[in-house]
Amino acid sequence: MEQADRDAKRDKEQADRDAKREEELKQWRMEQADRDARRDKEQVERDEKREKEQAERDAKLDNILRQILEGNQHNTQAAPTEEELRTPASQHRRLLDVASQSQNRLSQHQKKITSSFGTPQTATSQPATFNKDEYIQLSQNHSRISYEMGLLPVLGIIGNDWAEAWNAFTSDVSQSPENTVGEILEEYNTGCRDIQSRLASGKASEDNYQSAFGVLAEAIQKHAPTNEDNLPSLLWRDTHNIPIKRSNGGPRKPDGGFFTANRGGKLEWKDLAVAVEIKGDDMQNDHDHINGQLLQNFIDMADILPRRFMIGLTLASQGIIYVHVCVPSGIYKARLGRLPLTDNINLTENSTSASAHLAKGRKRAPALTSTSRIAAAGSIQWTDDEKRVVEFILFLYQQSCEDCGYLTGRNSDYPCTLSLDKVLGSTSDNKDKSLLLELISQQRDGGNQSVLGRHKHLSGQRTWVYPAQYGNNKKSAFFKFQWMYEGEDEIDVHQFVLKRKVPYVPEILCAASVNAGGHGQGAQKYKGEAIVMEDVGKPINSVFGKNPNAIPEANIIDIFAGYVHTLIYAALVDDDCKYALHRDVSMGNLMVRDNRHPYIIDWGCGRVFTENEQHVTSGRQLIGTTIYMGIRVLKKCRTRSVVDDLESLFLVLCHCLSYSLSPSNKHDDAFMKMWASRDFDEMANSRVVWLLSEASFLKQMKIPEQSCSALQKLVKGMYHLLFPPKFLQDCTEDLVDPREANFKPSEWLNAFEVARECTGVGRKNMPSLSKLENFANNWKGQRISYSTESPLKQSSKSPDYALQPPPSGSFRSSVDGSNQQTPTKSGSKRHSNNMSIHSTSKRPRTHD
Repeated sequence: MEQADRDAKRDKEQADRDAKREEELKQWRMEQADRDARRDKEQVERDEKREKEQAERDAKLDNILRQILEGNQHNTQAAPTEEELRTPASQHRRLLDVASQSQNRLSQHQKKITSSFGTPQTATSQPATFNKDEYIQLSQNHSRISYEMGLLPVLGIIGNDWAEAWNAFTSDVSQSPENTVGEILEEYNTGCRDIQSRLASGKASEDNYQSAFGVLAEAIQKHAPTNEDNLPSLLWRDTHNIPIKRSNGGPRKPDGGFFTANRGGKLEWKDLAVAVEIKGDDMQNDHDHINGQLLQNFIDMADILPRRFMIGLTLASQGIIYVHVCVPSGIYKARLGRLPLTDNINLTENSTSASAHLAKGRKRAPALTSTSRIAAAGSIQWTDDEKRVVEFILFLYQQSCEDCGYLTGRNSDYPCTLSLDKVLGSTSDNKDKSLLLELISQQRDGGNQSVLGRHKHLSGQRTWVYPAQYGNNKKSAFFKFQWMYEGEDEIDVHQFVLKRKVPYVPEILCAASVNAGGHGQGAQKYKGEAIVMEDVGKPINSVFGKNPNAIPEANIIDIFAGYVHTLIYAALVDDDCKYALHRDVSMGNLMVRDNRHPYIIDWGCGRVFTENEQHVTSGRQLIGTTIYMGIRVLKKCRTRSVVDDLESLFLVLCHCLSYSLSPSNKHDDAFMKMWASRDFDEMANSRVVWLLSEASFLKQMKIPEQSCSALQKLVKGMYHLLFPPKFLQDCTEDLVDPREANFKPSEWLNAFEVARECTGVGRKNMPSLSKLENFANNWKGQRISYSTESPLKQSSKSPDYALQPPPSGSFRSSVDGSNQQTPTKSGSKRHSNNMSIHSTSKRPRTHD
């Protein structure tokens, strides 16, 4: 009778709390609607003001450019020269102001680059086949990280060695007594006569440009440098009718490419060094269709072999060619020049770029006729715009002899035996430590081979993970190679937690930090790491099947108890006042072996802190995988603690349950909005609405109570620990996390004990939970600290490039900032062979 009274009282109290929360939720929604309305109104006002200012700037530029064109149209029978396009002094001063504005915009771009460090919210779509709309969507999805610059700055993005090599190459070409470029163009002109006759009747089609570019590429290849086998370093192939199989089995056909290997006629994406996409006069180079096709090429190129960068060319309307480079900070492009076609519209680089700023429908500068390009001696006078295309492709042949962007040897085959000394930049210390790498067979890919890791994304850290057999005894292991921003050290953090004997962290068998030695040391700084770790099984979502009983609930509870134990133990302040936070708890970083043994991997976003230190983030404020970031992280709160990692763990559990055990939730728009939003503020607001009421949250989760009652108990227990009353309503950017101040491991143990009791399984059959119990019982009030993240004020001055006065005669550079930077001489050398080999017995480097 007393128990019934207690139950009734508890139910009444719970009902009162739910009603109170529902009322608070209603009030919060009303206040949020008011805030949204005010914000929208302010945004509209800002947009109108910005558009007005931009219109004034555009009018100013149009006026300047119109004067330039009118001043240079006095001679329609000869190509305008750079001397003819020199700027009057007054215009020069005005354009310097514009260049200064362009630098400010570039500085804003750099800030945007560093803020996109975290893993994107949604995975890159990888359908078996693509249509035009999907390519357009892919391009639009990456518009936020796409930038246009000058050719030299774009090469500097790859590395200072590329920019310096291009400068040296063009200098050698101009001073060489042998006119290699002229010979190539003469051969090309002879081979293109039939194509040019077809162009005289109207616009150039994609087939016209495809044929012409093929003739040019073959002519260049005949004059390209060769290796010891008397073969060129690259091989041009016209592939617009040749399907190339992708890792998921679905073939794609790039328009062409320069390949690094000749495999008896077999073409593979991993051998593609430079991708080429071509359209006709009916499409501009900036169209999302052609850009989306090239971006998908980049994704496929990096699918098997680790790469520092991907490079490609696009050719579209008027034969204009752009160079595109993809690095972790984004996609950069630069106007290269024109495909040489004497009967097509001929505009020099300056007049073409200038006319691009004029409004649509205005009169275009007169085109050159084919006869105007014939000198007295009868030879064609090729423009600098056309010569540059030939020079750059020749340069790619030369540069690819040493660097095609591959990180582990460009001709590596998988499965293969790979020694760590084959990682570019390594020493020969580990020649006996060979790895037999095996591709992973994933059932969702139809049994086709693929590689794990975060390499299908075009921005941020890239990782490639292969199952491997390590050493002479062929011990099962995982080989991981990653390319990331300089200053991120997974090896050091991983070894720190191993040294502290944090449980469920995989053993490192071998690790190497790759010093780029010139590679990637340009406008952004990158580094590489090669890690061999023990076998860690599969990602956590693999243990959740469509059948709710695919794995016993007790196993899942035990696995997640292990994850909690790892995160809390790592966050304890040790005798040296140091502790570690993972900061990227996500579905892909929670592993499980044999459906029983948990592991937390990928400590690349983690960091070793000194207690209560102020952590300078260099602008990268949001670190981690965005859909699993805690509410305080999304709100950009200045402190971060282990509770934020535990909240991410809770979100992973909810994700696994909702997507695997309750498939109907996939169609719940309100629930999906919380996961799929691309705006951090919108995601944070949706998260608050989703979690503010426990009753509403559980209703949306739709966890089957009969088959998953224990997991439902666990979710409830974690919810109460992470979202105490008033926490979500009062969570602001400057508030210190109240959950961290009163943190007790025993409360987390209790949440798991309640769920365990529901399964009826004893503790001795749940080893991870037993270890968590021992850890909590031996807790003696050790400190759990937090980091204070204080972003740096970024300097507008780039470390490798500085704004220079615009060169006279180059107005495209002046008005749009596409050529506003010049490289400094860094003296960097290719492959400095600086690789530090770490062992688990060595003390980690100091973290500052």
